[in-house]
Amino acid sequence: MIEKEAFKDCTSLSSVEIPSSVYWIRESAFKGCTSITSVVIPSSVTKIMDSAFSGCSNLSAVVIPSSVTKIGEKAFEGCTSLSAVEIPCSVTMIGEKAFFGCTNLVSIEIPYGVTEIGSGAFSGCTRLCSVEIPSSVTVIGLKAFTGCTNLRRFVVDNDNTNYCDIDGVLYTKDKATLVSVPSRFDGIFNIPNSVKSICDCAFSGCSSLTSVVIPNSVAEIKWMAFYGCTSLTSVEIPKSVVKIGGHAFSNCISLTSLEIPSGVTWIKDYTFFGCTNLISVEIPNSVTVIGSSVFSGCTSLIKLEIPSSVTHIGMFAFEGCTSITSVEIPRRVTKIEWGVFCGCTSLTSVVIPSSVVNIELKAFSGCTSLTSVKIPSYVTVIAERAFFGCTSLSTVEIPYGVEVIGKRAFSGCTSLSMVEIPSSVMMIGENAFEGCTSLPESVINIISSKSDYSCDENYDDNDYDDYHVCDDKPTYEKYRGSYAQDILGWSDDDIDTVLDGDPDAYWNID
Repeated sequence: MIEKEAFKDCTSLSSVEIPSSVYWIRESAFKGCTSITSVVIPSSVTKIMDSAFSGCSNLSAVVIPSSVTKIGEKAFEGCTSLSAVEIPCSVTMIGEKAFFGCTNLVSIEIPYGVTEIGSGAFSGCTRLCSVEIPSSVTVIGLKAFTGCTNLRRFVVDNDNTNYCDIDGVLYTKDKATLVSVPSRFDGIFNIPNSVKSICDCAFSGCSSLTSVVIPNSVAEIKWMAFYGCTSLTSVEIPKSVVKIGGHAFSNCISLTSLEIPSGVTWIKDYTFFGCTNLISVEIPNSVTVIGSSVFSGCTSLIKLEIPSSVTHIGMFAFEGCTSITSVEIPRRVTKIEWGVFCGCTSLTSVVIPSSVVNIELKAFSGCTSLTSVKIPSYVTVIAERAFFGCTSLSTVEIPYGVEVIGKRAFSGCTSLSMVEIPSSVMMIGENAFEGCTSLPESVINIISSKSDYSCDENYDDNDYDDYHVCDDKPTYEKYRGSYAQDILGWSDDDIDTVLDGDPDAYWNID
């Protein structure tokens, strides 16, 4: 046996002769041996373990004997000089990312006997042109061939009972699931009427795909299904679709408009992330949840109407949507999450409903065109940097009921000329109004009287640059734990140190 990491990062090792007494090559045994050019594995070896030859960037030839039954995860990952490899019939499993990033691998013969091709097994093999799937294969993992930018066709053995190919495209045997489209496909793709589900990463990286026709038979578009289809300009999602997975259309930079069907209730995280040319999207009344970063970076998005059915908008959902000018938040939303409208530089007006009780970290940070905002009466916490850098904000109404104004909440609001601090405010975080150069001195004095401080001489301000929660400030009791966790961003260790295990301070911590 060659032990784990035995020759790891021996970058000057140029040749190696493995004796016939070796039966295992263990994890990372030759990882990072960048000078090795060829290796002959003896017939005594039965397993090539995880990352055994990972990063051997000059390895151009390898002989795998018929005794080997398993090629482990990342076994030959990043072997960028490897142009061909013959996998023996004895191998039953090709592990996850086994040949990931082998950018010179032109052809690969998967023998009869292999039952499983792991996730990402050949991902990033940019010169691979075709793949033949034998009848023995029962499982093909996610992203197994993603990033194979020259892949033109899949060929599946007719006797395979789990998979088939139609015109070089990979489907399940019953043709109900579209598994994978070769990255080199270009033009318009018509999905067969038999398809009910578009698999995870099915079209991912098809950079020349311009349009896709989805039939009414399709009910689900899964995770990353069209990720990075940079030439995709139009897609019509039929009413039959009830689920759209996260990242489904991420980085489809040519997509200009899209209508979400009425059966969809949840728009998953990152669904349209980075769709820089998306101008408009129609969200139906069936949607109750808009996930995190769903439209983040959609810099051309102008038309935005959030339906009244929405109860939750996830963190950074509209971050960096620099063309949005106005938004009305539905009345069922109770919290404006972290960074939801952060960096929406054209946003001039926002309607915050009375249902909202918390405005979270960086919610409107960098909204440089926002001129005024009315905070509803049930809000109790305005979190850290909530309106940071809103340079056009001239007026803000803080209602009675607000108890905490977080660190740098209005910092850099250079046009802010008037703000009334209600008597309900017990704490104003450090630098909450720093750089608000238009505020009159009388207001600054009020702010200073309520600004944060440490009330226990045993705590050092250099250790914690935020407000220290102390037992002799009873007005703060109900926020002690959640404030430290959610607004100040303290770690669990910091909270334990400062709050000293007080159960009254932990009741509202996640």
